[in-house]
Amino acid sequence: MAKYEPSHLKTMNTKIVFREFRNRSEEGLFINEIARISKISVPTVMKIVEFLVEKELVKTEECTKTRVGRKPNMLKLNRDKYFSIGVIYEGDYLSLGIVDLAGNVYYYVQVRCGKHFEDSLIANIDRLLEISGRKIADLIGIGIGVPCIFDKSKCEITAPLLGINEPRYFGDKIEEISARYKTKVFVDNDLNIQAFGEYAYIKPDTREDLIFISLGTGLGAGVIIDGKARRGNRNICGEIGHMMFEYSEEDEKAGWLENKINIKALEEKFGIANGFVPNGEKQQEAVEYVSRYLALLINNLIFSYDVSNIVLSGPVIETLGNGVIEQTQKKLDKICYRSLGIKQKKAPLPGISGAGLLAGNIWLEDLFR
Repeated sequence: MAKYEPSHLKTMNTKIVFREFRNRSEEGLFINEIARISKISVPTVMKIVEFLVEKELVKTEECTKTRVGRKPNMLKLNRDKYFSIGVIYEGDYLSLGIVDLAGNVYYYVQVRCGKHFEDSLIANIDRLLEISGRKIADLIGIGIGVPCIFDKSKCEITAPLLGINEPRYFGDKIEEISARYKTKVFVDNDLNIQAFGEYAYIKPDTREDLIFISLGTGLGAGVIIDGKARRGNRNICGEIGHMMFEYSEEDEKAGWLENKINIKALEEKFGIANGFVPNGEKQQEAVEYVSRYLALLINNLIFSYDVSNIVLSGPVIETLGNGVIEQTQKKLDKICYRSLGIKQKKAPLPGISGAGLLAGNIWLEDLFR
């Protein structure tokens, strides 16, 4: 049996209190209110708040709503101090943004870099810092999402979409970025990060297990179970582009299903490109074609994971519009024994905010410990 350490409880209580500030970042809180919500004693909450104020994570503001008596101090998340940088590489475009402690994104930048992801990464982080005018001293982490299978224990990436068909060491790049910006760097599969960003955006009292599907240059999913990304023993959870709905022995590195409905396949079959859809019959054919495969996919995912929250995103979904979601829903309702409502993403930039939050969480974890 592990030895009980009072510091463990202190760390846990600090996380709980800070989480309440995140959840109510727009409104602010009072000491008694935090104690009531968190079920932590008032004296303990006061000590934790003192610590958070000292570290400039929380700030005090005078409450102007009370009419009589001494005005109590309202406490709010200090979103103007620390920040992280969220980076998402989709396979063609590199997107970056400044992320505050609540997950809000500022100074968003997107560049087309093709396969030259590593070459343009540092240049665009420098550009983002220059545009934002933020100090590196206040940077608490950099989160990077890449369309790959990422082995955290070995710091290796495998990314057929990027031409990396065998595991390749990525630790040297992580160390280079960490040393340059004097902060910790978090790397993961881009869909795991986007799924977390979408999950964090949902109101705390309505959060449920989530599968976040993105269809664009590639096809993949991020799976959030009990608030954490599900990776699996070989880090291939969510690699749904490799699913097959009929037997085939063709060697398709990108995956059987991905090759059927990604943007390249739709361009060849229907003349659809990123952001461009031919009018009339071709568009209807494309919607019918994609929705058929998506309905089969989602049906299988529902029974594999038993989740109640399926989110569709990505360039193909955005290009084809609501029609593809409506048709997918109709087909799913016909074939699925336990159907559910499909949703579009709600978070404006789930990848950027998710990457920033996950990177910042590492810094916070060390601070609270």
